[in-house]
Amino acid sequence: MSTGNASRSTTWSRKPAAKGSRTATLDLLVPQGRVSMVGVPPEPIAAHPMRLLPAEKTISGGVPASPGETRLMLGFAARYGIGPQVETFPVA
Repeated sequence: MSTGNASRSTTWSRKPAAKGSRTATLDLLVPQGRVSMVGVPPEPIAAHPMRLLPAEKTISGGVPASPGETRLMLGFAARYGIGPQVETFPVA
């Protein structure tokens, strides 16, 4: 099955977005795709359940650590040579 321009996952941040663009992103996800929220967006996100349920799409999120916790985590990673794991996907 070809997914065309569809995406398996995407991440939303706190940056302001054009009205409706965040929920329009849901249409770009493949079945069982996931939107991961980083932080709290400045406006509520509205998504009708029928945009999610039939294709088993997911919206998830988490609150980032405080600046002090982030420094501690980065210091730990540097001390033990832990680096990021980056996974990229073609857009087209």
